[in-house]
Amino acid sequence: MPPLTATTDVAIVGAGLAGAACARRLHELGLGVLIVDKGRRPGGRLATRVESHGTYDHGCQHFTASSEAFRERIDQLVDTGSAAVLTTPTYALHAGDRRPVTASVPRYVGVPGNSAVVEAELHGLHDSGNVSVHCGVRVNQCRRSEGRWHLDTGDGHDLPAARALVVTVPAPQLPPLIGATHPIARRAATIRTSACWTLLMALDQRLDLPFDLAFIDGSALTWAAREPSRPGRSGKERWTLHATAEWSEEHLEGDPQDVSRMLLAAFSRDVARLPGSPAALVAHRWRHAFVENPLTDGAFLDDERHLAACGDWCLLGNVEGAWRSGRLAAEKVAALLARD
Repeated sequence: MPPLTATTDVAIVGAGLAGAACARRLHELGLGVLIVDKGRRPGGRLATRVESHGTYDHGCQHFTASSEAFRERIDQLVDTGSAAVLTTPTYALHAGDRRPVTASVPRYVGVPGNSAVVEAELHGLHDSGNVSVHCGVRVNQCRRSEGRWHLDTGDGHDLPAARALVVTVPAPQLPPLIGATHPIARRAATIRTSACWTLLMALDQRLDLPFDLAFIDGSALTWAAREPSRPGRSGKERWTLHATAEWSEEHLEGDPQDVSRMLLAAFSRDVARLPGSPAALVAHRWRHAFVENPLTDGAFLDDERHLAACGDWCLLGNVEGAWRSGRLAAEKVAALLARD
C-alpha cells in the first residue's frame, strides 16, 4: 500500500466487483481512491476461499455477459487468462433422474479462481500511487464533517478523509453506514435478499460421476460443483455445495457443524454416495447471497453530500449488474467532483 495522505478524492466501502470496477473507472478519470473492505482480500461474493486442501469458489459460481461493454471487458479478461468460458459437463438432478444441461449463453469463471475477476479490475492500480486498498478493516459508520467523509472503524485504523464516498455493500448493510433516514438508505431498505449456506468438501478419492456441475431439484441442495474440473483449477477432489435459499433461511442461525452434517447427508442422498468420510468439511454462511428484487436505477448519487451507492442490488442483481453499477457510480461521482 502506498503511504496514506490526509485526504483522497473518493473513499469506497466494499472491495467486491462493484467497488473494484468503480475504483478502476475513477482511476481512469484521474481521481485518487481509497478502498476499504472487511474481508481478508478483495472479492466479495466472487471470493475464492483458500483452505489447506485447496481453493473453492464458495460464492457466485459463474456469470454471463449481456451488454456490449461487459462482454468487451470479459473478452479482455479471457485474452489475458484471468477468465475462461465454462464448458464443464453440467447435469440437472431430480429424484434420481440425471440429464445433461446445455447452456444457452456462454458462462464464465475467473481463473484460477473467481476472485481473479475482481483482482483484474484492481490490477496495476496500486502502482499508480493514488489508489490504496485496505482489507481486513471493518467500517462501522461513515460521517461527513467539514466537507469531507470520514470512515469510523473502531479498531484504530487511521484512514484519510475523502471528498466523496461510494458505498458498495449489500443493500441491508447500507443503512447502518450512512443513516437509516437517508433517501438512498430508504431505497436500499426495500431490497429483499436471501441467504445461502455453502459446504466446502474435500475427498480422498475422485467420485465416479458423468458430471462436474449439477443443478439439484427437490433437495436441501441446489448446486454442486467439482472444483478441480473448472478452468484453471486442479488438485485434490473438492466440491462446493450450495443449499437452497429456503433451507438456508430456515437454518440461518444453525451451528456450522450441524449444517455440515445435514448438507453432507443431502449430497449422499441426492447427488452421489460417498466412498468414505470426507477429508475435510467447512460450512460458510452468506447472509445476503441473492438479491430477490433488484432495482433498475444503476447507481444512486446524493449531490449535496457527495455520496453514491452502487452494487448488484441497483441493477440486474448479478455479476454484470455489479460491474456496470460500479462504473456508473464512478462516472457520476467524477462529474460531481469536476464541478466543485
